[in-house]
Amino acid sequence: MKSKYIYFVTIMAICGLGCNRTASKKQVVQIGPADAQCLNCDTLGTTVRMNMIQNHYPLDTKNVYSILLNPKRKSLIFGGDWTLQKWENGSWIGAKMNGMYGFGDVGMQLNFAPDYYCFSYPVSCYGITSGKYRIIQSFHDGREEITVSAEFWIDK
Repeated sequence: MKSKYIYFVTIMAICGLGCNRTASKKQVVQIGPADAQCLNCDTLGTTVRMNMIQNHYPLDTKNVYSILLNPKRKSLIFGGDWTLQKWENGSWIGAKMNGMYGFGDVGMQLNFAPDYYCFSYPVSCYGITSGKYRIIQSFHDGREEITVSAEFWIDK
């Protein structure tokens, strides 16, 4: 199990994606899509769900990593957009970005349906402070929209 974890973390580190600054008249920074790597192996359960690779990240973290579990091997369509929210005063609120950003959003669908999708999210584009956060991302299986989320902590 430990070797699988190290393998996933290594894949995530290799495939990490940060904020890409692009020159424009409007000074808008374009965020790259959440990076995805896909793997196949046996899983239990029938529900599409997302889990973070780590539950706690340091305050200076650039990226956080998650795994989308796809036990029924549904062929999922997804884009580069995602949402970061922070838990404050008993409710989830949208995290504030460090300036003007935009998502390049192109629908992606693989020719095969893996058991796992591994994602890297560039949270350094946000004004991160210590606290509880969650990533929200939507997928489509051809018939219905599937929205998943995963929670994590940013430590001091």
